[in-house]
Amino acid sequence: MKKLALLLILLLTMIPLKAFSETELPTEPGTYPAEASYIEDGKKLQKTVYVTVKGEDTVIVGDIAIDAKSFVLTPQQVKKITAKKAIDYSEAKAWSTIDGTERIIRGVDLSELQPSEGVYDVTFSTTGGVSKTVTATVGEALLGNRDFNSYDDSFEASYWRVLLAISIFLAVILATPLLIVLFSSRNIVQIVQELTDFFSR
Repeated sequence: MKKLALLLILLLTMIPLKAFSETELPTEPGTYPAEASYIEDGKKLQKTVYVTVKGEDTVIVGDIAIDAKSFVLTPQQVKKITAKKAIDYSEAKAWSTIDGTERIIRGVDLSELQPSEGVYDVTFSTTGGVSKTVTATVGEALLGNRDFNSYDDSFEASYWRVLLAISIFLAVILATPLLIVLFSSRNIVQIVQELTDFFSR
C-alpha cells in the first residue's frame, strides 16, 4: 500500500501544473512559443515549447505548414492580379511547425483564373512541395462584402463620390465665415434693400 501511495505521489509531481487553454493561445493559424511549467522534486521547472494552432484551411506536411483562404474577385481585379495580390487576398502564409519561422511561398498558380464569372482553383506552394489549393470566386462586387480584396474596387467605384463630398465640405467651410459676417451685420435690412434695388434696375 505504501509503495502504491509513493508511486501515486511521484506521478502527481510530474503532472504539469500549468496546462494550455484555448484562451491563452492565439486563434490565428501558426506556431507560437509558450511557457510550460511543472514541479519536479519540489522545484518549479519552466520550458519554452512550440504549439501549432491549425485552422480548417491549414495543411501540414512534415514540419511545414501552409494556410490560405478562399477569396472573391471582380473580373477587373482578375485582369490586374499578381502573385503578391493573390497572397494578400487569400491571407496565405507558410511556416515551420518546429519554431514558427516563416517559410516563403514560392509558387502561386493562377493559370485557371479567368476574368469571367465562375469559381476557379488557385494553388499556393512552398519549399518541400507543400501546397494548398483554394477557390477564387469571380463575380461582381457584393455590397457589404467584408473580404480584404473587395476594398480596392469599392474604393475605385466610390472615388468620385468621395471627391464630391470633400468638395461640398470645403465649400461649406469656406462659405461659413462669409455667412456669419453677413447675417451678424446690424445693417442686414439695408444690405437686402440695396441688393433688391440693384437687381430691380
